[in-house]
Amino acid sequence: MRGEALRRMLARWQVGGESRRILMASLGSLGATLAIQLCLLTSGPLVARMLGVDGRGYLAGLTLWPLLISLLGGLGVPVGCTYFLSQRPADRRRILGEVYRIALAQGAVLTALAALVLLAWSRGRPAEVRTAVYPLLALLPAMLAHQYAMGVLQGQHRFRAFNLLRLLPTALYAAAVAVLFLTGHRSLLPVAIVSALAFALPAAVSTTLALARERPDWRPIAGFRRELLAFSLRGHLGAVSPVDSLRVDQAAVALFLSPATMGLYVVAYAFTNLPRFLADAAGKVAYPAVVRHAGTRRGTQLVWRFFWAVTLLNVPLTAVLVAEMPWLVRLFFGAEFAGAVPIARVLLIGTTAVASRRILVEGLRGLGRPAVSTVSEVSMYPWLLAAAPVGIARWGATGLAGVLSVGYALSLAVALVSALDVRGSRRVRAFEARAEVAAP
Repeated sequence: MRGEALRRMLARWQVGGESRRILMASLGSLGATLAIQLCLLTSGPLVARMLGVDGRGYLAGLTLWPLLISLLGGLGVPVGCTYFLSQRPADRRRILGEVYRIALAQGAVLTALAALVLLAWSRGRPAEVRTAVYPLLALLPAMLAHQYAMGVLQGQHRFRAFNLLRLLPTALYAAAVAVLFLTGHRSLLPVAIVSALAFALPAAVSTTLALARERPDWRPIAGFRRELLAFSLRGHLGAVSPVDSLRVDQAAVALFLSPATMGLYVVAYAFTNLPRFLADAAGKVAYPAVVRHAGTRRGTQLVWRFFWAVTLLNVPLTAVLVAEMPWLVRLFFGAEFAGAVPIARVLLIGTTAVASRRILVEGLRGLGRPAVSTVSEVSMYPWLLAAAPVGIARWGATGLAGVLSVGYALSLAVALVSALDVRGSRRVRAFEARAEVAAP
């Protein structure tokens, strides 16, 4: 009923055709993102209660390494896969053959590397931790397979399947953890097994669905592998975003400030998720949608429409969160975490800049400019390295939050300059004009 009402409303507003498909896909992506966060809010506290502080730390260590190795070792090829599948629909089967030839080689090498790292990391730790390594050896190939399948579905513009399968690992994990909690399990090994299965099963399903419509053609395309890797690597660092993915700021707080300050910083950071989620959800749709129109004025228009939609949604949302932060902290965490309020307010301002940058660089990636994401990411590193020690020494966690927010603003400025350069480039305008004249 709600879906029918939304369709009638869009028809009344004369939102149809491709614009309607993009809007519906964006709403679906946002719904999946919010559902993922709801599942995380369920599973996180339950696992912490089941395993305690030490057990939760061991589980985090065991799952962190496969995640990092798969993200960094994937070299951005799943993201590049999305681009070329959207750009060259006539060659999709042969593109899939080239992509999965790389995926199989990566899977073998990275799984062996993850096994060595996990076995080395677990040496000398309790027996239960060493035993839990073995089911988690399946985690890296499952994560990698799922990343590739998601890249394929995104490139095929199959957003309904993409969103459902993006949610599936987190939902399965939350459901399985709830069952373990209710049945009284309080040890690490069952949770490790559940963690591996929660990715292995969706990886099998997503790979099957991704390749069901178009089987890979294993005949090579001359020069394509080099083109794919070059495109993927140029934007890889920006897509991974080490500052956010590796939580470098939290590591600095843990290293230089007290455990109590770390607790306040983590609580403050939790309130920055919503602007990021909105940008990530929109970016899942914006990237392949822009690729389809790369080289035309429509592609450039889509980049800016997505950018302004996310920015104009996030700015008032951030303003409300900043204003209501004292009440929100008391509601969710209690009065003893009141010290997190100033940290959260500063971080939120920076996170709004991050959200705008993320949607912008995803659009520019779709226009064939993946390096902008990496350049804008790296541009803030000199500032962070120079200013973070001073901020921490003078103002503690709030100072670090301020330094990080300024870095995010600098990164957004770099991305904006690059985007305006693309829009204003005489060569780009000429290319767009030729493409639109040639279009049927």
